[in-house]
Amino acid sequence: MRNAAGDEMTVPLKPTIAFDDPEAMCQAAVLGTRIALMKTRPGRILRILPVDIPRPRQIEDAAVSRLAGRIKEMLAVETERALREELRDDGRD
Repeated sequence: MRNAAGDEMTVPLKPTIAFDDPEAMCQAAVLGTRIALMKTRPGRILRILPVDIPRPRQIEDAAVSRLAGRIKEMLAVETERALREELRDDGRD
């Protein structure tokens, strides 16, 4: 992309951040090429999932639902791990 003066312009990428929201997980599976799952603490990448579902994708597709379910399960495991760690650190375990 070039501006009016003919100089090359860069377009910043705008990653989408979706919290534990089932609809957002489905939308990520429909729109994304890969999905980065983050750890709770510290904020690091837990895993990057490629979205290998052929396009065009629809939110109703079974493959989209399966991927969204996999994301939800992985986030649940990470949330449970962080909760156990927090309770242990607080001496409540």
